[in-house]
Amino acid sequence: MAKGSTTQAARTGTKLPLVPRQQDTTRGSPEWTPALMYGLLLRQMYRINVTGAENVLRKAGTTLVQWAVLRSIDDHPGASGADLAAAAFVTPQALGQILGRLVDRGLVERRPGRGRSIEHYLTEAGRAHEAVGAAAVDAIHRDTLSVLTDEEVGQLIDLLRRLRDGHKDPASDDGT
Repeated sequence: MAKGSTTQAARTGTKLPLVPRQQDTTRGSPEWTPALMYGLLLRQMYRINVTGAENVLRKAGTTLVQWAVLRSIDDHPGASGADLAAAAFVTPQALGQILGRLVDRGLVERRPGRGRSIEHYLTEAGRAHEAVGAAAVDAIHRDTLSVLTDEEVGQLIDLLRRLRDGHKDPASDDGT
């Protein structure tokens, strides 16, 4: 990524408290340890990326969650609802509603699977819709990463993978 590119936050005038307030010992507030700073920065980056993605996806006629479901189906054709819910970070109940809307719009097709399971596939329109969303989300993330060099982006990805791979997912049933 090229340095010097104007980020979305700079273009839109978005102001985030990137540096926490000074330690107030009279309030008994904890110090901003590296772990607390890590959490704060993750939440701020999540907000920047989700807000940007939602804005561009809305123009493409979808939401971030709908696109995540389309992307999950594209990555795993024939996946069950339970698998898609986990992949898209939504509850099975929410997934049922999302899939209903996507089926109604002709983007997803449901087919009988083994036993009582239902398999999910993208239609041609669904594939096209997912590709438009992927390009939009990719542009947002490229913009976010534009303040880093290619080497720094690679390092960031490696560090994030190490963090992810070194911990169990507390949201999964088996903790993996």
